[in-house]
Amino acid sequence: MSQLVSNMNIVKSLCLRETSLADGALCNFVGSSLEYLDISETVVSMVSLAPVIRRNSNLSCLKTAGCRNLLFEQGEVQSTSGNKYGRFLQEITSTCYLEDVEMGWAFCPVRVDDLIPSFSKVRRMTVGLGTTLPENILHALPEICPFLESLVLRFQVISDRVVRNLLESSTNLQVLCLHYCLGNLTSFSFQTMAPALRILRLQWVTPWITNDDLTILTQNCNLVELLLSGCKLLDTSSQEIISSGWPNLACLQLEECGQITLDGVDSILDCKALEEVLLRHTVSMKNSIPMFNRAITTNNPAEEARILPSKIRISS
Repeated sequence: MSQLVSNMNIVKSLCLRETSLADGALCNFVGSSLEYLDISETVVSMVSLAPVIRRNSNLSCLKTAGCRNLLFEQGEVQSTSGNKYGRFLQEITSTCYLEDVEMGWAFCPVRVDDLIPSFSKVRRMTVGLGTTLPENILHALPEICPFLESLVLRFQVISDRVVRNLLESSTNLQVLCLHYCLGNLTSFSFQTMAPALRILRLQWVTPWITNDDLTILTQNCNLVELLLSGCKLLDTSSQEIISSGWPNLACLQLEECGQITLDGVDSILDCKALEEVLLRHTVSMKNSIPMFNRAITTNNPAEEARILPSKIRISS
């Protein structure tokens, strides 16, 4: 790995995600042209990352999810040359104007000013395991990142106040993904217009969703991709709400969503733009494939091929 990295000094994009990359190897990288760096799920620390950040002021994409060793305190981080480096947040905010970030461990802003103006150009943000952003930061994201287009939150503590403000104030927000988040989220969060929103993924965060809530969602946003997990109050009528409310849906994923497919999947296939369908733990594996067969049976094989989504995944 050290030899490989040492020969990449003129690259603009470097992805070493989920590799054996460690400080010894990254210290051999002396390039200054990086615009994209992904070191997620590696064991590097600020010993090697800080000099890379400082040399590459044009860095616009930085992904460090799963890098637990970035948690070193400032006094503990010292390179072989004796130079000391600041904490992770200090280094990235003093050098870079990022547009795409994926972070967890060591990303611990406390004040809104910690991220202004260095995050003012961010368009895509993913925050996951290893940090819990305080509510004041989450609520201020539309101010911190005025051009935000995609937000993915994993294992964060969220509230109606945070989500509603995102939908109302982040006018460019096209992608909102909430995965395994905690907090007192209610239907009030989504009772606001979000005309730019195209992709919504709610994974084990909204068990209270009913057909009425789905109807309100269809009125407030024009989705092309929907993922719902753990929405056990949904039933067979939910299919009609989804297909009529979002006829241009290209991707639909339903997991542990009550009795939504109890009587088949006919209404789901009314979404003529569907390219991918995932049904998990919503019907028995034994009955699921016949449901699709009955839903698309015609006298024209070419028509059947046109109607059937290109990718169907079903698990019991």
